[in-house]
Amino acid sequence: MGFIDSIKERAKSDIKTIVLPESMDRRTFEAAEVVLKEGIANLIILGTEEVIAENSKGLDISGPQIINPYTYKKTLDYIDVFYELRKAKGLTPQQAKDTLMNDYMYYACMMVKFGDADGVVSGACHSTASTLKPSLQIIKSKPGTKLVSGFFVVVVPDCDMGADGTFVFADAGLNQNPNSEELAAITESSAKSFQMLVGEKPICALLSHSTKGSAKHPDVTKVVDAVEILKRDYPHITADGELQLDAAIVPEIAKSKAPGSKVAGNANVLIFPDLDAGNIGYKLVQRLGKAEAYGPLTQGMAKPINDLSRGCSSSDIVGVIAITAVQAQNRHIILVINCGSSSLKFQLIDSESEEVLAKGLCERIGLEGARMVYQPKEGEKQITNAEMENHKTAIELVLSSLVNLETGVIRDLSDVGAVGHRIVHGGEKFAGSVRITEEVLQAIEECNDLAPLHNPANLIGIRACKEIMRDVPMVAVFDTAFHQTMPAKAYLYGLPYEYYTGYKVRRYGFHGTSHNYVSHKAAELLGRAYEETKTIVCHLGNGASICAVRNGASVDTSMGLTPLEGLIMGTRSGSIDPAIIEFICKKENLSVDEVMNILNKKSGVQGLSGIGSDFRDIIEEMNSGNEMAKLTMEVYCYNVAKYIGAYTAAMNGVDVIAFTAGVGENNPLIRRKVCEYFGYLGIEIDDVKNEKRGEDLVISTPQSNVKVMVIATDEELKIARETLANI
Repeated sequence: MGFIDSIKERAKSDIKTIVLPESMDRRTFEAAEVVLKEGIANLIILGTEEVIAENSKGLDISGPQIINPYTYKKTLDYIDVFYELRKAKGLTPQQAKDTLMNDYMYYACMMVKFGDADGVVSGACHSTASTLKPSLQIIKSKPGTKLVSGFFVVVVPDCDMGADGTFVFADAGLNQNPNSEELAAITESSAKSFQMLVGEKPICALLSHSTKGSAKHPDVTKVVDAVEILKRDYPHITADGELQLDAAIVPEIAKSKAPGSKVAGNANVLIFPDLDAGNIGYKLVQRLGKAEAYGPLTQGMAKPINDLSRGCSSSDIVGVIAITAVQAQNRHIILVINCGSSSLKFQLIDSESEEVLAKGLCERIGLEGARMVYQPKEGEKQITNAEMENHKTAIELVLSSLVNLETGVIRDLSDVGAVGHRIVHGGEKFAGSVRITEEVLQAIEECNDLAPLHNPANLIGIRACKEIMRDVPMVAVFDTAFHQTMPAKAYLYGLPYEYYTGYKVRRYGFHGTSHNYVSHKAAELLGRAYEETKTIVCHLGNGASICAVRNGASVDTSMGLTPLEGLIMGTRSGSIDPAIIEFICKKENLSVDEVMNILNKKSGVQGLSGIGSDFRDIIEEMNSGNEMAKLTMEVYCYNVAKYIGAYTAAMNGVDVIAFTAGVGENNPLIRRKVCEYFGYLGIEIDDVKNEKRGEDLVISTPQSNVKVMVIATDEELKIARETLANI
């Protein structure tokens, strides 16, 4: 079965509704007749009765839903919402109405925005800009997308190169002259698109007029730099460059021009250095090679909005409608899993609305007294006592609860589009989230020595999910990944360098998902450019860490090789003189393992106060005059302030200090005492705002030189966003 036939069959398996706004073009109706006859999708055609009658003469148009924007019952709702979306840009209500009535592409996008349709196909008689502009204004890009780009699926007849003659060409539609970072982002998106549509492993060649240094030019350097960025940020993607086209796809030429390359001679995803090359390239293959060319398709949009070449045939439009329908099948419900050695936390998140549909916890897996706590969005909390032999049994129990006829929140498991797994330690192997493959699992396992309590449990959860949900894509989201931007001066310890080269002993940092989410949220709430903001995030919970985020990148963080380093925490000591371990071993006649257990589980706030690790208990004892409680509070706040001061120096200033996690979000006393150390920075706290709970807000005064904020972290939502961006 050829590419487009397989796409049509996939589209028929779950019928979607596609809007066609170009009723002024007869090709629209010729394509619609075929789509409806073959049962590929439901269609909505926009236009007036007169225009539709004129352009559909002799064709059967009884199947599609015909909508006249001037008379449709929801038009006023569309206008109102479009006005709200764009009023900050100066749009008036009358302009909103005129735009929707005069440009059906805007109207089509509003239908998708409202959920009245699943995607749009346009461009047969309009420019790419006319298709893309309304899409970006109304539909917007998918969360986590770095760059919206365009690609063609090109199918060359009687060709054994690529994937049996099938290729992705990118960017061949949108980005005129992408830089190295943008080329890397285009490659990452194109690899995902190829895998989703073609169903084979993407092999990406970054094309140039040079192969492996045969020419020197800034355009060549751009491609080489993009490959290095891919190796750093997307190591799971098979990509290489710079490669000339013949070296990329012809095995015999690859052997002589790029020996040893895993990509050369095997490429099926072709990344062009600029739009001129991509656009000319696909048209040459299409017209001279008699190839089918579907596109330009967009990648990175929150919903599938696809363009057409103005030279397209009606059969091309049929193909793009089928592709759009398949893209719309991409499920938006994400299951987030966080596996411990005997526990499993989960949330089911609708990635479009970002609502939590259900959440819960399986406890004591493999032990007596196992139970599951399950909380649907609009239902009562349920506690089920059930034997859970292993993590597979626990996941089966979770999934059966999610589809339960009485308390479930989804129809069946086919509604789950992907599973996002929290992975504690990715070492230096992962600088971002990745789709899980056997190679990725092996790489995670190789990091087990760095997180022996966490990574093995994370892997158990992944394998259990894969066994039950074989065809569901899964993504690994790493606690350590956000901190991979730290420079060597921040992550190296003063130890013999061979311990780093041999065992990778270095600072890794944790809570990266939280630090990433909160630093982004702070810039968003303040209306600042994330890439131009210096933020210190204080993740203060039972486990606690601080991170310096400069211009969107982590440059230092308090946790180290393990989560034991850094701040004084609930039960962890934080940073201490390493000689203390030997000292206590000798004095107490304890092994190193026993002292490490004390440092991890019996120290910190609990060990220092003798009361416990909960600051509510500490404050209650302070109010009763307990001196150790008061001292513990002083030591804790001083410790936090010391790190903030250090990171202010490391970044040569700070714009925002954000408190988050259980203690950071809910303890106004700690926030106030920490900020009292920073009068020299011109920080002033608004005591009334500081006492508020349950909302993200600025708690500093308008006069404060540094903004101080409280932001609720949402690691599960961040994992869901990362998962969506990687499927």
